[in-house]
Amino acid sequence: MVHRDYSVDGMVSVNFTGDKLIITSPGTFYGGVTAENIAKHEPRHRNKSLAKMLMEYHLVDRAGMGVLRMSVSSLRYGRNFPTFAQRGDSIEVAMEARYIRPGVFVIANDGKRTYGISDLLILNSVFEKGYVGVPALRKQLSKVDDNAWDSIISSVESLDCVELCGTKDGLYVRVVSHWNTVLNVQKSFRITKVSKKHVELYQFLFRHGKASNADIKAHLGHKHTSQTSAFLKTAAYAKRSGRGPSAVWSLVE
Repeated sequence: MVHRDYSVDGMVSVNFTGDKLIITSPGTFYGGVTAENIAKHEPRHRNKSLAKMLMEYHLVDRAGMGVLRMSVSSLRYGRNFPTFAQRGDSIEVAMEARYIRPGVFVIANDGKRTYGISDLLILNSVFEKGYVGVPALRKQLSKVDDNAWDSIISSVESLDCVELCGTKDGLYVRVVSHWNTVLNVQKSFRITKVSKKHVELYQFLFRHGKASNADIKAHLGHKHTSQTSAFLKTAAYAKRSGRGPSAVWSLVE
């Protein structure tokens, strides 16, 4: 009612197919909002008087929370983010409607704490698979969170069922083995004894952008420069720029 364009013929339609709920509203995106930034953009009211009236009569309790509420509610049931798209002169939002991940629902509704989007996204991403790459998590979370990296780290530290680990290919969030049954993980994500070193290196490069061999040697606590060089050569997520003493390392992404 609030967001549709009343200068466009048509009506708001709701189509439920059993596994998907699709809502279509006349009008295009408004005020700089797009399908990509709708979860983060400041609220824009096409019909300001109507929006004000609904708020005054308490038919809505807060402006700009609809997309986040839909996202949290979907993730709590183990469903994907709602997707927004412009179809001609209408906007379409599609939401999964099937109850598909019971393990996620059990954890997210235990009543012991409030789970945010970052927490729920991690739970859904590791369900069955057992792990998820941090760059993939950051990409998804950045749609709704400007501080995706900090949110991921905070969630990993607060969730009992996952942990941060590293391999020569990058940084991952994986399910702790004794949670495999709840999250329906059939095969644990294996790591090596240098997992923590990869985590330290990845976080160091992410925080500082770039670092020299000497910086990395000191941070990782290596005794010899050759040890650091050998470690860096195996790290596919790190790239070197320059040569000799002036060479620096940064993340590939």
